[in-house]
Amino acid sequence: MPFHYEGPKPQKLPKWMTEKYMLVTHNTRHLLYEQIACPDFDGHWDYIPFKEFNCAGNHVWTNIMSGDWAAKQVVCILYIFVYLHLNRPIE
Repeated sequence: MPFHYEGPKPQKLPKWMTEKYMLVTHNTRHLLYEQIACPDFDGHWDYIPFKEFNCAGNHVWTNIMSGDWAAKQVVCILYIFVYLHLNRPIE
């Protein structure tokens, strides 16, 4: 998909404002699968959400698993699992 800059333009135009670009997209799910399957990531993948703090006690974000989003997703998944487990029919 071709695109170009359409915002306000100063008198002296930088090159990137006049160039036309091609937007290339990928199948995100396939890309993630390929990254996970790559042996270079073996032993370097964080599967568990974590929070990291520096000496001053400030939260340090190093990747997606070190953020609040990952922790919230785990809580949501656990909640669903417990709900389904507790509400299953008794055999």
